Amino acid sequence: MDFAYYNYFTGKAKKDGIEAAADYARALGFTSVEPLGGMDCRYPATVEEAAHMKQVLQSRGMHTACYSVGITVWNNPAAEEALMTHLRVAAAAGSPYFHHTLLLSLAPIPGGPSYEEAMEAVLPVALRVAKRAAELGVMCLYEPQGMYFNGLAGLGTFFTEMKRLTSNVGICADLGNTYFADESVLPILEKFGRDVKHVHVKDYTFPDTPPADGKKCYISKGGKYFRDTLPGTGAVDFAACRRLLDAAGYTGAYAMENSHPEPFEEGVKRAMCALTQGEACIMKGLL
Repeated sequence: MDFAYYNYFTGKAKKDGIEAAADYARALGFTSVEPLGGMDCRYPATVEEAAHMKQVLQSRGMHTACYSVGITVWNNPAAEEALMTHLRVAAAAGSPYFHHTLLLSLAPIPGGPSYEEAMEAVLPVALRVAKRAAELGVMCLYEPQGMYFNGLAGLGTFFTEMKRLTSNVGICADLGNTYFADESVLPILEKFGRDVKHVHVKDYTFPDTPPADGKKCYISKGGKYFRDTLPGTGAVDFAACRRLLDAAGYTGAYAMENSHPEPFEEGVKRAMCALTQGEACIMKGLL
């Protein structure tokens, strides 16, 4: 399986250099990376930096599985130009996929748009980016995310319309984000499995009240508390996800986006085990 170093990769490459970041990734069992743009610690920041990253990764038998950008397109006049810049960097990095968010908020926006208003604003920008991406040989991906383009209907409505307008689009199947919309990811995998080109791996647990230890906690659209946890110990049914993805013929990367309070390395080990061995991990006491 192709496992991608996603969470913390950009920060580590920026801080320690791409050579050290690539060596760390290989030591953990990763075979690819996923840079995250749109952040203060963005890496790679230029086309030249991306080309160098590609060479370093290739020298270690690795590659860029996807290039992601966290951005709000709605009510953001600068979004389109920023995405086009990131897209050129992604192409220089040799990434086959370019994943970007649409309306980044993880909480309801006071006075924010209706879903229809958000669609009207976001769709034309996303379409122009996807068409430019096609010219560069890169496919645009969208994930269930935030309070708008999330869940089967929220993501599905947007993606179905994008797919009607251009063939250069696919799904980034985030296994945990749908809990913001009080849904499992399984219905998305069932309906759009053959459109999935990339996967983000994470897991969540649902405490009855906010954690007393002050650790980061989210609130779903329906008011449920949830927080990051070690993959395989929370609500995500990794075995069911694998069955649906395998049935759809998925052969792409599984990128680690786990940001639980426990050590990242432990989460990587557990996630890789859960995705490759499933029930056998539980029997061996690894989960």
